[in-house]
Amino acid sequence: MRRFLIPLVPLVFALATVLLLTFSAFATTWSDPFAVADSAKRPAVAIDANGEMHIVWANSQRSIIEYRHCAASDACDAIEKLPRLNGSAKNPALAVDTQNRPMVVWEQQKAKKHTIYFSRREAGVWSTPLALSNQPKSVLPALAIGDDDISQVVYESIQKNGRGIYYVTTTGAIPRPPMLLDLETADAQKLTNGRNVRIAVDGSNQAHVVWNTLSRPYSVKYAYQVGGVFGSPKIVADAAQDQTPDIAIDRHTNRVGIIWETRRNNRAALILLENGAEVFRKKNVEGGFDTVRRPRLAADCGGRFQIAFQREKSAQSDWNIYYRQFDPATLTFTKTTQLTQSQKDDAMPALAANRFVLLAYITGSGGKLNALRGDIDGVCYGEPTPTPTFTPWEHIPNTDASIVYSKEWKTLDNSKASDGNFARCGASTGCKKGSSAKMEFVGGSRIEWETAYANAYGKVDVLLDGKAFERVDLCSLNKKSSKPKFSKRTYILSGDAGTPHSIEIKWVGATNCTATNKAYFAVDGFNILR
Repeated sequence: MRRFLIPLVPLVFALATVLLLTFSAFATTWSDPFAVADSAKRPAVAIDANGEMHIVWANSQRSIIEYRHCAASDACDAIEKLPRLNGSAKNPALAVDTQNRPMVVWEQQKAKKHTIYFSRREAGVWSTPLALSNQPKSVLPALAIGDDDISQVVYESIQKNGRGIYYVTTTGAIPRPPMLLDLETADAQKLTNGRNVRIAVDGSNQAHVVWNTLSRPYSVKYAYQVGGVFGSPKIVADAAQDQTPDIAIDRHTNRVGIIWETRRNNRAALILLENGAEVFRKKNVEGGFDTVRRPRLAADCGGRFQIAFQREKSAQSDWNIYYRQFDPATLTFTKTTQLTQSQKDDAMPALAANRFVLLAYITGSGGKLNALRGDIDGVCYGEPTPTPTFTPWEHIPNTDASIVYSKEWKTLDNSKASDGNFARCGASTGCKKGSSAKMEFVGGSRIEWETAYANAYGKVDVLLDGKAFERVDLCSLNKKSSKPKFSKRTYILSGDAGTPHSIEIKWVGATNCTATNKAYFAVDGFNILR
């Protein structure tokens, strides 16, 4: 069967557009960002079974912890102050129990003493703060709550020989004594050094904890309970720079997801574990962006993992927040989409999920706290799966690792691109000899190349399955403008669902359609019709 380029005549182009829009309608739908508070730092979020939002933060001017409940993005209650203690309150963590009651732990500093405190909100009133730690410098707590409504807390203790990691539980009355986590030897006085500790609880109410080692070479460690007892820690990432992990658990299947920064190449990585064993790993879960920071992970009510991260623009100091979803049942990801553009170097994103997904983040030098809620694509456990009504287009964003770029490429933001950005070969003088973009895939009846036309663009050859198919003059299709005009070129494929394919776009050179001697070409992404 021959392959054909489908001309972008109005009828065919309209059909392709309808198919892609129908597919996109099943993606997570986000509310507009809404303001939560001013003068905020270190937000933490939770979202209960009803989809109602709970947000806490440290008021950076008053040195207290504040809380706000929002039933919807346009229905928030008044800001509440947690009980004030002597000293400065900072670094809160938040979770909700089965009765949708918010629980908060935070670090309270008075002079050189740092103590972890706990408070629960019930019938509109916050309980008297309860001290959980007994070490002189206890900092940076994390909190999770199981189906038994017991709060499980981890925190760091700054000591002469490093930072010890401690674990404590409470029902909201009297805390159980803190226990040492991850002893290197039988000597109970020797603590393992660790930072950035995070915790999650599985369907059997067992705690799972991750952290990174304190000094170089950095690695990410993971330990979990069996029968209430922690086993020996495992190294899940050891690329000498890996750190700042986050953890989430699907309590229905007890699948464990861990995400972290790979500081060696400024990316983010994800591992999926079942019964402590690795079943899946992806090294660039963010999709290939440069300078990724603070990846966040949350599991929703249907077992899908929600992912958010900050990505720094390569040419500016602003940070954008991006989002995608991972389905561990099929080991597939949705496309990476931009949610916000921050005005701070560190937006301190916080993420939570249940029936909905919630993101909170900081903007502006004054620390304005914003949030947005997403309606998740998919159903919860126990709900019937709807009959699909969409044509199965698979979208591959330009940042996906399956696309192999040769020579120099850069990612440029553009609101008209399919994912809010696109890849373009070359530096300021245009593409270099040998510039190309190639993707291999299996199956499909059609493939679309999402590209752009402009008068600073040149000629390219399109190869399908290694054979030259067409040469495209990307300048002549938009020779009056230097602004890229985004469009698609569609190709029919032969074979069946198991046939291997490839598409390669190779730079040829400049054209004679304008006086400029620059010659770029762009990859906005690819779409495969299965």
